[in-house]
Amino acid sequence: MKATVESKGPTEIQLNIEVPPEELAPYRAETLKRLAKEVKVPGFRKGKVPAAVLESRIGREHVSQEMLSDALPDLYSKALEEQEIQPLAQPEIEVTRFAENEPLEVTANVQVKPQIDLPEYKGVEVRAPAPRASEEDIDNQLQRIRERHGTLEAVGRSADKGDFVSIDLFGFRHGEPIEGASVEDFVYEVGSARFVPEMDEHLMGKRAGDIVEFNAKLPPGLGEAGDEGEATLKIVVKEVQVKKLPELNDEFAKTASEFTTLAELKEDIDKRISGHKEKDTDSTIRAMLIERLLDRTEIPLPDAMVDKETEIRLGRLIQDLGRNGVTVEQYLESQGVSRDDLYETYKEAAKAAVAADLLLEAVARAEEMEVTADELQSEIQFLAEQMKQDAQELAANLANAGSLTVVAGDILRRKALDFLVENAVVLDESGGEPLEIKTVEAEAQKG
Repeated sequence: MKATVESKGPTEIQLNIEVPPEELAPYRAETLKRLAKEVKVPGFRKGKVPAAVLESRIGREHVSQEMLSDALPDLYSKALEEQEIQPLAQPEIEVTRFAENEPLEVTANVQVKPQIDLPEYKGVEVRAPAPRASEEDIDNQLQRIRERHGTLEAVGRSADKGDFVSIDLFGFRHGEPIEGASVEDFVYEVGSARFVPEMDEHLMGKRAGDIVEFNAKLPPGLGEAGDEGEATLKIVVKEVQVKKLPELNDEFAKTASEFTTLAELKEDIDKRISGHKEKDTDSTIRAMLIERLLDRTEIPLPDAMVDKETEIRLGRLIQDLGRNGVTVEQYLESQGVSRDDLYETYKEAAKAAVAADLLLEAVARAEEMEVTADELQSEIQFLAEQMKQDAQELAANLANAGSLTVVAGDILRRKALDFLVENAVVLDESGGEPLEIKTVEAEAQKG
């Protein structure tokens, strides 16, 4: 068999296959053996029909066509292996010559990954936020903790924004109470615009004992399920309260945390916020590096890869919707889009993802990166823990499905992205000072 390759474009090749008659003989023999078991010929048991009799019975041309159908997948597979081609989708195969005692000639149009001319990918400059907590960050977190541990105290004045009021609320429609549309001793923060937005303007300036009435839509949770129509709301103000916040001192630290001093609490807050910021900054840098390089690189996108990625993303959406009891039709209606609009939106996201993958694979090839057996085993162990499966069983399933190359590809692209981060020039976006960024492949893996 002879196989040659012609380029049909950046993401497609034509594979030309030529097979001499003598190499087709074994395929014909196997086909005749199969047909002998399937075709009933009077006077012969199935599987014992001589080839000549069988061909006479069903026709030599029919046998040839059956042989061709049997042989093509194997011939195509061998040609791919010989030319070291990794197809992205099922090919378009055309038999251009097939005659007795003549070579079989076949062409296959195959989608493949493009060859990419990389720009300079080392020393790419990016500016990112510094991965450390500011004094303002720490103060804001302390304030949130104080808010959670604050106590409400009654005051003998009218309500102002930020005050809390204890109220009884009743819903009426046409003068009649609405079943389930009442709540007593409800504490509401004036100015929060929660529950019923109109409440704020009616509660501002009110004192204990005041009664207000206004028309508004029933909020979710009041009245019968699905009843969010307009109603008359009557509110009795029972008490106006202010939140008293604890003093920031060691006693507060003991009450609000496991620490004994305020300094220890601040240090812990600093450490946790900085940790979150480090992860955010790392993600930001990675995204910026890919974006910068994609802007400088022409990457033809194979339709097969884009279509597959689009379907995967849409499949995840449908699964997420199903878990929340939402149908696709309900989702489309809530978003005000059609199925075609949704598909195009996800297709654009898929294009960006495919381009990034191809870019990182090109970097991995340029740096001659490989995935070791230990790295693959570690990844499978991680996946098994996430999926709550046995690692050996998962490895066997992946191998049987031919998916180990997919897992290896994920590892390789992460290694390439780590390499880009390690070799980037990362500056503080505010001051332009160099930032020291750790490569966190383990965290990226978990993400």
